[in-house]
Amino acid sequence: MRYNLQLRYSLRYIAAGLATISLILMAQTGIAATDKCTPLARTPMERLYCEVTNKGEGKSLPPFDDFRRNTPQIQALLLKRPAEKLGLKIPADTQATTTATATDSHSASRTQAAKPQASRKADVDTSQAKRTQREPGTPESDSCQLHKQSITCSGRQFQLVENLPNKSISPTALQATNRLQLPDWNTQEQPSEHLYLTSAYQVYIDKMMEIGLGAATMSFTRFHHNFQEAKEQNRDFQQRFADMYEYLKEDKRTMSTPKRLVSNGPEGIEYCDYLKKNLIVCDNGFHNWLYLAK
Repeated sequence: MRYNLQLRYSLRYIAAGLATISLILMAQTGIAATDKCTPLARTPMERLYCEVTNKGEGKSLPPFDDFRRNTPQIQALLLKRPAEKLGLKIPADTQATTTATATDSHSASRTQAAKPQASRKADVDTSQAKRTQREPGTPESDSCQLHKQSITCSGRQFQLVENLPNKSISPTALQATNRLQLPDWNTQEQPSEHLYLTSAYQVYIDKMMEIGLGAATMSFTRFHHNFQEAKEQNRDFQQRFADMYEYLKEDKRTMSTPKRLVSNGPEGIEYCDYLKKNLIVCDNGFHNWLYLAK
C-alpha cells in the first residue's frame, strides 16, 4: 500500500515535470515561430536589429529589408537609441560588418557598379576600382593630391566633410518640412539611367549634409544597387529614401553623432571623382568620403 502511494506521488511529480517542460518547449517553439527576423540576419548589425525588434523596441526602426540596405554606419545610428534602452551594445567592428553586408548573396551576384562621374561609363567593375590609366575630368587627371583630411587640386583645397552637431546646422534642418525628395526620372533631361542616378545622388548627398550627416553617406555604388533592387522588387525607390531620411532626422534630434564613423580614408586619389565642381566624392565600394571646396 505504501509502495503504491509512493508510486502515485512519484508519477504526479513526473507528470508535473513533464507538463512544465512541455510549457517551456511550447513557449520556445512559439518564439521561434514568430521570430522571422533572426534566420534572415547575416551580420552582427542585422542580428542586433532582430534582437531589438524581438524585445519590443523596434517601433522607431525601418522594416528589415530597408534597414539592411543601409551602410553599417547608418545602421549603427538607427540602432543606437533602442539598443541603449535594452542595455545592448552596438557591434564595434563596423569594418567586418561592412564586408559581410557587401558580400551578401544579392550584392555578390553583381560584378558591376555605377560611378558618380557622369562622363564615365555607366558600369565599372568594382573589383577594378583602382584604374590603370587616368580618365579625363577626374581629380586624378587633374593631379590632385590626397591628404589625410583634405584634397588639393592646383592650389584649390577640398576639406573632408564631418558630421555636425545640431547646433551647427540650420534650425529648420530637422523639422518636418525638410524632406528628401529624389527627382523623378526625366528621360529627356537624363536619357540614361546613369545620368538620372547621378542627379538623384547629388540631391541625396546635399540633403545628408543639410542634417549634419555628411560623414555617414551611402556610397554611389550602394546607391546604384538600391535602385536596381527597387526595380527588381517593384518597390518605390524614391519613397524608400524619403522614409529613411525621416528616421535619420528623428534620431539626429535626440542622439549625438561622432564627427567621423570610420577612421581610415580613401586608399588613393584614383578612388575619387567630382560629383559637383565644389564636391569630391571618394568611394571604394564600401565606404564613402566627401570633400567640400573651402
